[in-house]
Amino acid sequence: MSWPGSIAIALLTGVVGMLAAGYVANLAVGWYRVSSFEGGAGYMVVGLALVGGVAGVVVGLVASRTVGSGFVKALGASEGSILALVGVVGLTARALADVPPEIDGKELLLAVEVQWPATNAASPATEPGEAFVRLSRVTSGVARASRLGPLWKDDARLVDGRWIAPGVVNVFTTRGRRALFVQLGDSIVAGFDLPLRARPASSDRAWSDWVPRTRDGFAVRYRVALDGEPVRSETSGPFEIVTLGHEFHQSGRTTSGTVEFTVRHGGKVVAAEHDGARHDRFDEVAALPGGRALLLHAPDAGDGSGTCYLAREEGGEPHVELVGECYGASEAVELTSDAERWHAARRRERTSGRVDRETLGSGGVFLLRDVVLDAGRLMVRPLQAGHGEQVAGIPPLGLSPDRRSFVRFGHAGQEQGRPQLVVTDAVERRNYALPIDPRRMRYKSVDALDPAWVTHHFAWRRDAAGVDRLVERTGFVPIPYRGELSDVSSSVRWYRLEPATAALCDAVLAFLAREFRAEPLPRESDAREHPLRIDGQQITVACRPDDHYVDVQTEYQAPDTRILDTIARRFDAELATGKHDALFGR
Repeated sequence: MSWPGSIAIALLTGVVGMLAAGYVANLAVGWYRVSSFEGGAGYMVVGLALVGGVAGVVVGLVASRTVGSGFVKALGASEGSILALVGVVGLTARALADVPPEIDGKELLLAVEVQWPATNAASPATEPGEAFVRLSRVTSGVARASRLGPLWKDDARLVDGRWIAPGVVNVFTTRGRRALFVQLGDSIVAGFDLPLRARPASSDRAWSDWVPRTRDGFAVRYRVALDGEPVRSETSGPFEIVTLGHEFHQSGRTTSGTVEFTVRHGGKVVAAEHDGARHDRFDEVAALPGGRALLLHAPDAGDGSGTCYLAREEGGEPHVELVGECYGASEAVELTSDAERWHAARRRERTSGRVDRETLGSGGVFLLRDVVLDAGRLMVRPLQAGHGEQVAGIPPLGLSPDRRSFVRFGHAGQEQGRPQLVVTDAVERRNYALPIDPRRMRYKSVDALDPAWVTHHFAWRRDAAGVDRLVERTGFVPIPYRGELSDVSSSVRWYRLEPATAALCDAVLAFLAREFRAEPLPRESDAREHPLRIDGQQITVACRPDDHYVDVQTEYQAPDTRILDTIARRFDAELATGKHDALFGR
């Protein structure tokens, strides 16, 4: 065959190989649950399709030169070969993948109940830490793959002198044998071989016998549930909340899940209606104090936002009130002037897949996008349009004693305008602003502001109408400037001073020479860095006047960084005298 014919066959076979490999790769994305985050799944499909195309070109070229004369015969042989090759690769990938079984086209969950030994008198709910069930695929006596699910020890009940707690985990594979492990915190306390068939049938939806059948020790029973079926039922006040399971997975030291909730009152489904739409399934449920009410979130199709509702009991009947557009309790920001509580709320980790009993359970006041929710008083206050204009993207910094006004940081006129505090009165539905004088009201950066800073410089005063108004506190003493010291685990530790002028860098260098006998070392190309030697260790003073900070740094992975702690402590003491105040600013 001529070379032009061979090249044509190679190109045609390459196209077939690329299409076939792309099709198989697209299937493999589902088999191996490749995440689409940052285009990961798409890159995999495109990459494997290109590999298939290259393989097709090679196969086509070889076949055209070896099969013999005849364009059609060579083309058929080459395309048959590449399809066979892609098919073998695809079948092998499918055989090695953990593909979940299905019943009636739905993936499966394994609902379990774990029975504690009779000698365990205390409720499992008293055990510290999280509890899990781990379903493992066992091949050749080794657990090759696992999925984690929650074990709801808070739902434990006492039956015939033994504690029983429910849990759930996804059935993720048809391969190998199944083993189930019970984990409390970091410790596995029990393990079981489950006689669950590789492809469960409808008969497996009934509860199994207890495994193992012994008089004492841990035991487990299980049943198969379809995706979207109830896997948990709990109560909050007069409401029953049913969890419909979809997928559960490990999230740090706990479990998260993709679930839906239905809410019942007196056995009847609680539904919310708005703009002609009726919702009886919710993707978030948060309990308010004492179980008096629930915050329900019904998602809209698209960006994950949706509508929030407040469900409570009135006159023995459920009453559902529209709150407004929001992302649910997961976006709720507590409004408080308590600095300790404010910082604790910033650190709180929120997990999906369970009824949220913590976020709103304090009975505080919360900002939900364009609405203020007073969880203690069960009051919903919509805010005026544009309430968030000229406000920076940091959490609110305070709440008035009468619980009607809250404070945010912002800028006058534009993003880089004069700094100010913006106070929103949720009852009068209006904003007013108080200017911030950075020279007297010191802060190193916007992220360093908190309620304690506001309380130091401002105070709430009750006016003639009995409304709390924020005013500047008279006679406050400026907060001394201090540096920020990085964590000891940092590969390069630093002590940072900001907002700094260029003159502050000179003051730091003079301080180190005077107090620590710092010796200058040869400088490299960056004129903004000043390497020094102190007690045999290299310390670098990095001056960044354009970025308004000065850093005192250790070497990379220095074995001993205690000298930096001493420098920070002593320079902070010097800053407290006020002698360097004029060197701070932008």
